[in-house]
Amino acid sequence: MLPDSVKQYFRVIDRKKMNEIGGNPEVEFALSGLKGAAFGNAFTGEAVKPGHGGQHGYFPDFYEIRTGFVIYGPGVKKGEVIKEMNERDTAPTVARLLGLDFPSAMGKAPGEIFIK
Repeated sequence: MLPDSVKQYFRVIDRKKMNEIGGNPEVEFALSGLKGAAFGNAFTGEAVKPGHGGQHGYFPDFYEIRTGFVIYGPGVKKGEVIKEMNERDTAPTVARLLGLDFPSAMGKAPGEIFIK
């Protein structure tokens, strides 16, 4: 059993919740950092420690990790707003902007930002 001083930095995401967001189907659970946490990948030292700034390891419902996405170029509508976009949508969006074919991309370009 972990002490509360460690448990305050993460939560366990179960398989059902992972399925809802299209998480890796080969794992049974995941850990999500909570505010003020950073996950390390070192083999020694603390696995979970206080952190600040840009970090990885957060579940998508953690509002503080959301950021903006700005796109500009030929074929992009001026002033269009994407209300919500998954990080997986970045590569196919940039590919579309550049006129590249990217059939293996996991996400999709938000069509509403492009001029038809």
